Amino acid sequence: MKLALLGFPVNHSKSPDLYREILGRELESYDLLSFELSSQIPSLDDLCQRYHGLNITTPHKRHFFNNVLIPNHDVRLIGAINTIAFTNAGAIGENTDFLAVIEILQEFKIRHPQLQLVLLGGGVMAKVTELAAQKLTLPLIKLIRSINGDLAHISLLKKDLGLNPNTKVIVVNSCSREFVFRGKMERDYIFWDYNYAFSPHEDLIPNIVETYIDGQDMLKRQAIAAVQFWAKQTLNLSTK
Repeated sequence: MKLALLGFPVNHSKSPDLYREILGRELESYDLLSFELSSQIPSLDDLCQRYHGLNITTPHKRHFFNNVLIPNHDVRLIGAINTIAFTNAGAIGENTDFLAVIEILQEFKIRHPQLQLVLLGGGVMAKVTELAAQKLTLPLIKLIRSINGDLAHISLLKKDLGLNPNTKVIVVNSCSREFVFRGKMERDYIFWDYNYAFSPHEDLIPNIVETYIDGQDMLKRQAIAAVQFWAKQTLNLSTK
């Protein structure tokens, strides 16, 4: 398979190594396509001639949304895709981030019956998290800068959020890598960071909360889901 990751920046991405681990010799190549502006992105037809599948990351998850087939109703509600399969029937889009988040939240829900999600951010991954929480009937407090002000220094103490002291809180950070959280949390919290290999949080957060989880597990799960998605499609191998 010939694959690529489209986004900006992507130089820090672990996806090439991850897909080599998952696909082994089946992976012919995995290119990193870094474009800051959407106007710089190659056309879907051009990418189809070069690759069997495409991963898409920030800030371009909405770029091809209106140009691909999207069978998954949940993905249409999210309004963004992170995976494309190039097939004889056309380009087909999926959001494997959503599949991974659902899977992980299900596991949290089993372990912690009194669970409360506190979501930081308002972008695509925030929308993914909101929909996943809704489908799993998990309570969620969403905090965004335009309404709640400076999220970097906000208090997330249970009393300030109006929560029961026995509530198990998971803070979900969907903000970009430019965001560093320095606000107040309680020791029994879980901080789930969608970013990975992000040293400001790796150095700071574990000293404040019970558990710090970065985005590496989610990255691997969404990659496995992407491979499964591609495998279900009829790949247009004849033009590659």
